[in-house]
Amino acid sequence: CVRKVASDQRAELDLSHWIMAGNGSEPVQHGTLKRFSEAFEECGFDRRAFAPAYGLAEATLVVTATSPDDGPVFLSVFSRELERHRVVESAEEGAGVRTLTGSGKTNLSTRVIVVDPETCMECSANVVGEIWVSGPTVTRGYWQREELTDQVFSARLSDSGEGPFLRTGDLGFIKDGQLFVTGRMKDLIIIDGANHY
Repeated sequence: CVRKVASDQRAELDLSHWIMAGNGSEPVQHGTLKRFSEAFEECGFDRRAFAPAYGLAEATLVVTATSPDDGPVFLSVFSRELERHRVVESAEEGAGVRTLTGSGKTNLSTRVIVVDPETCMECSANVVGEIWVSGPTVTRGYWQREELTDQVFSARLSDSGEGPFLRTGDLGFIKDGQLFVTGRMKDLIIIDGANHY
């Protein structure tokens, strides 16, 4: 939108009545939201209208969402620590800092946990792991793909046996009830012990 909507077109836009702008990309990029807000502020767009969310087809789309009353939540963390799957907050933005966008909170019927994909144990606070989901909106599996269904939809915590959970393949963490998606396991490259998304 920023690249394709010309300034003369923006002059004719009135976005002042837009109260909720959903964004469900994984992860939701802080820079994208910032550029859009700056470009369309003159049209009356209020950045608090952004409502980042997280979902996937296997969970009937929505897993977490931002309420239109809350607006987006941002968290600045040290990039080097994030490369080691650790979440260490930074008081400032800038070099060596990455600003993450929260993807909202769960509703009462959906449970989201963050799990170490190797040990299948729930991660402690401020540790990045695989996002696992359970609840009535999670489908039972893939049509006629029993082996894949078992791998993806039958996950259990190794220490308690609790489950089943849907293994999303997405990486993230939860802070103050807010889910932050940091990337996908399939897109993760490990170089000298550092994780690059």
